[in-house]
Amino acid sequence: MKLLNHTDRWDNSDGPTIFDLLRIFLGVALFAKGLEFIRFNQAVSDVIEQSGLLPFLPSNHVMLYIVIGHLLCGLLIIVGLCTRLSCLLMLPVLIGAFVITVQQNNRVLIPYSDLWIVVTMNILLLFFLLEGAGAFSLWESLHAKRQH
Repeated sequence: MKLLNHTDRWDNSDGPTIFDLLRIFLGVALFAKGLEFIRFNQAVSDVIEQSGLLPFLPSNHVMLYIVIGHLLCGLLIIVGLCTRLSCLLMLPVLIGAFVITVQQNNRVLIPYSDLWIVVTMNILLLFFLLEGAGAFSLWESLHAKRQH
């Protein structure tokens, strides 16, 4: 609880804070990954099929959710609008990415594996799911205009 109180005090400043920068970084990373998935859609679709995580869904439907989720949620997280909902929608995708990465590598503690990126992204998603967009966001700007 002390940590949440500390982050509240740190986040209530007038300008962008480290949390706002982390939120923007998370959104940019998700958006960029969505663009990468569009570029290499067949390879990603093959990985999804080989993983066997969702055998009851066609891989192209899963791929569509992943791409649209990364692009749309990434943009929403960047601007700080519907951040909690975006994080909630992206969590299953990145948990699936975690499972697939562990399945492919069979060794979890490889220094340069994608696993560390996936774990970091999951931690950031959970953090912003709990904390919200922060002071430097479109959400806060819209709420400030309503109160005046």
